Amino acid sequence: LGRDILSTLRSEMATFGVLSLSETYSSVLMWSHYGDHHRGLCLEYDTSLLPVPTLEPVAYRAPRAIRAHDLMRWKLEGNSDSEKRVRQTYFHAKSEEWAYEREWRDISHRVGVNTLNFKLSAIHFGLRTDLTVQQTIVKALARDRDIELFSMWAKDDSFKLERSLVERDYF
Repeated sequence: LGRDILSTLRSEMATFGVLSLSETYSSVLMWSHYGDHHRGLCLEYDTSLLPVPTLEPVAYRAPRAIRAHDLMRWKLEGNSDSEKRVRQTYFHAKSEEWAYEREWRDISHRVGVNTLNFKLSAIHFGLRTDLTVQQTIVKALARDRDIELFSMWAKDDSFKLERSLVERDYF
């Protein structure tokens, strides 16, 4: 019976879309895990202009288990507070080991690409981003000077990453 409930819950939650964002562009682990080992890009968005009430931080110390009581009250009684707690646990609870991600998530009622009208404010090139990729982006954004371009670099005296503004004219 427990597996049937879990399977049903997973099927229902699979109808939602999840947008994951991070507060930081300078995490070495994030670049390694999600930035193709520093060969990729990091897109920076300005989220202050368009408030998104569904954008919430991940809880790294929250319990993983969904309470049976909340699941029962949501499904049998239609209790909206219980539904919110189930969804919060399902989508926003993560192990403390992932706290370095400083992640925020927006949960949508649609799977796939969903438009959030965040303004792209910067692009960060990883330590190993191919020069032709950088050139292509610089050329594509030649007329859009509102989007800042940065190169990431590793500090000599630590393992921290820094960024420096790309001189577009260099390309």
